[in-house]
Amino acid sequence: QSASGLLLLFIILLVPMLSFGQFNNGYNFRMPIGISESMIPDGPTLTDFPLYIDVTSSNLSAAAAKVTSSNGYDILIADSLGNTLDYEFIAYNGTTGRFQAWVRLPSLSDVDTTVLYLYYGNSLVTTDPSVSGTWSSDFIIVDHMESTGSANAVSGGVSPSSDNTSSATGLINNARSFNGSTQIVQYPHGTATDRSGNFTISMWINSTNSGSSPDLMSKWSSN
Repeated sequence: QSASGLLLLFIILLVPMLSFGQFNNGYNFRMPIGISESMIPDGPTLTDFPLYIDVTSSNLSAAAAKVTSSNGYDILIADSLGNTLDYEFIAYNGTTGRFQAWVRLPSLSDVDTTVLYLYYGNSLVTTDPSVSGTWSSDFIIVDHMESTGSANAVSGGVSPSSDNTSSATGLINNARSFNGSTQIVQYPHGTATDRSGNFTISMWINSTNSGSSPDLMSKWSSN
């Protein structure tokens, strides 16, 4: 959920791979990603926007032997000038060459195509490159619900105090399943969740009972 802004989902189309030997950042390969301005709602330029990237390419597969980390950790996201962007690594599948991540874009225009680059192939990178700054301070809770009691993706944010849900397959990696009655995810009471003024709550939900009107989220206090 976010104190301001709205998350949008984009599946990015790739243009052909470019490789010019080793780049200054130590990576051996890169491919451009174009985000067409036609995909962006008309209005002011979006700032600090978290964009979901889902890429499948044979160049990223283990068979191509260009990504050196079996976990896909040596895949880096940068802007058109080669500046590394803050991103949260979600998943990598070496068999298919699929890479998923959330990346924070300093700006996203509805006037011009935004170009990013995926750099890959750097044997010195062996750890998860995720950066907590992917989600700006405007966000209070970002819970991907990939496992029981999933940690808040926001740096220093509040995480669930209890979670009795079960595992499920989600639109992006894993998700949680609720039985509609007794299963909940609960966050502790505190100043972080006491909101005033305007704020936004957004969820991705796949309901099996369209005839009901459940309380998707509620906040209360008790003595």
